[in-house]
Amino acid sequence: MKFKLFACCLLTKGANRSSIIDVQRSKIFFIPNILFDILTSE
Repeated sequence: MKFKLFACCLLTKGANRSSIIDVQRSKIFFIPNILFDILTSE
């Protein structure tokens, strides 16, 4: 299964948790690192 993010949404992985940064709306959403791994897997 593939996920497609909008161009204005950036994924950033941190040590304890990750984030989705929406630069268009100036919002940050914190997500668990396991979800980051799922979203970036091929």
